[in-house]
Amino acid sequence: MRKKRKIDSYLFDDLDILSKFNVVSPGNVAFKPIMKTFTQLDDKGKKLYTVSADPIIKLSDIDKFNQVDLSFIPTPISIGIDASTIPSYCLARGNTRYLLVKPFVICASGEDAQFLLEEFYQKIKYLILISNKLKPLYNKCKEALYPHHELQRNLVNVLKHIKEGKIFADFIEKLVEIAIDYGYKYSSKSPKSHNLIIFKDGSILSNSEMKLAQALYKGKFKGLEPFQKLYNSIKKASDNGIPIVGVVKDSQALLLSKLFTPHGADYQIVRSLAAKQNVMYSYLNPIKKIIEPHKNLEIDNYFAFIEKGISPLRLEVLPKLKPKSVGNFEDVVQDAIRLIYQNNTVHEFNKNRYKLPYSILHADLYSREIVKEKKQLILEILNTIKRRLSIPMQVKRGFE
Repeated sequence: MRKKRKIDSYLFDDLDILSKFNVVSPGNVAFKPIMKTFTQLDDKGKKLYTVSADPIIKLSDIDKFNQVDLSFIPTPISIGIDASTIPSYCLARGNTRYLLVKPFVICASGEDAQFLLEEFYQKIKYLILISNKLKPLYNKCKEALYPHHELQRNLVNVLKHIKEGKIFADFIEKLVEIAIDYGYKYSSKSPKSHNLIIFKDGSILSNSEMKLAQALYKGKFKGLEPFQKLYNSIKKASDNGIPIVGVVKDSQALLLSKLFTPHGADYQIVRSLAAKQNVMYSYLNPIKKIIEPHKNLEIDNYFAFIEKGISPLRLEVLPKLKPKSVGNFEDVVQDAIRLIYQNNTVHEFNKNRYKLPYSILHADLYSREIVKEKKQLILEILNTIKRRLSIPMQVKRGFE
């Protein structure tokens, strides 16, 4: 069997494609908790991950919402990190794609933190993945070489993991350094104007937790450096008293479906439970995801219902990396929901309506505008490369 080659190196990155599936809504079905723990096995019977309700609550309490006191004015400054993209472009010959170039923008924004953002505001970079068939043409460059058939087959996953591991990690570390200089951190016991929460758009570990767990278990990180770097950047923030919260809009996730019956997408279950209890701006007790085989790698998922007509959110944290200044991650989650409540703007994305912390919303909208401006520049770069090649090629959309 041919052994897979790892990515030798990479320039920057990008890709944020949300896979959406048509899910038939079960209507007003009453979802009921059926189990406290669910373990997912691989084809060989080995544990991949375990999903469980927080052990401090009873099975009958899994579906109890915790309402947030919205009269309490949140004090934290929030900084949101988001990456938005436009479709990839590549050099094509027939059905073959030799070179992929994608732009991305990652920016931070905080409603009351402009003086912090003067230190950094946006990074505009490009990812270039090059088929090994074109290696002789770029042997003097810092290219991202990849076996041709693997580049074709794993295009989406490779780009997504590089981006969310390497790029988010770099940005979190820069944020932490600046926050330390200005004396910013989060404290549950002594709320003040210097409280800071960093929101990361998407899953806290960018859906790479199982690969990262295997690396932690084996102690081998070759090819997984982006994942290790992301984990370490969150740990660095924690060590300096700054919580990182992943804000997930993926309405088609299937975590709660492991614990409730009948099965359905998470957002359907959350909406059903919220309607039953007639609540808004509330959250469920944490649903824990324990990644095997390294059991120190855990993710607490706080499912939040905002209001009718608005899609629920999932707020993710790493309980093992809780800052010492944070009494309980629920304090951070409640402040996050209060910040969402303060933002009256509704964001429409993929035919769903969301309310987000102001910083995440601002970063999302701004980065999408910036990335549109770079489309022409990408096309010009590819046309320049095209003229240097000895074989005829066309500039096309990466997935056409």
